[in-house]
Amino acid sequence: MAEQLKGLVAHDAFCCIGTTIAAAGSQEAFRETDVDAVLQFARTARATGATRLVVVSSARASPDSKNFYLRTKGEMEDEVAAVGFPSLDILQPGLLLGPRKESRPMEMLGRLLAPMLNPFLTGSREALKAIPAETVARGMIGAARRGTRGIYRYTYPAILQLAELRPHQPVPGQQSKKTPA
Repeated sequence: MAEQLKGLVAHDAFCCIGTTIAAAGSQEAFRETDVDAVLQFARTARATGATRLVVVSSARASPDSKNFYLRTKGEMEDEVAAVGFPSLDILQPGLLLGPRKESRPMEMLGRLLAPMLNPFLTGSREALKAIPAETVARGMIGAARRGTRGIYRYTYPAILQLAELRPHQPVPGQQSKKTPA
């Protein structure tokens, strides 16, 4: 990856590298993609001069989770934060809706049920709402448009707001964690 980007200069970097355990074939291979490849991308982007990284993670990601998927995503978030971007925006969507190249029967079922389930996901469960991948992509651009410094995590409601954001417009309800000085 570093060779491919050699000589480039970047200000903002966008990363949505990820797979499923089923597609990866093992937990180890999943980790290689969802942590190692994302971390390599982040380091390479930082080396090109990028001062902002916008990365897609998962709702309820936590390095302390008992769930392997959520724990791995949380570990990725922590490792990417340690790269030292002045600005790090982490989007944490629930189930991503949209066309897929491969067949994922459980996700297909989730996509069919999401319109019926989303209205019932309120309060602390709102972050789990299914969201179109296109909306997340627009949210990534909105996060970069904000132009703020520090580490920010966005779940469903804030991702929707980011997707509609114009340059330098604040997003209500965002979670902030300041970068260590």
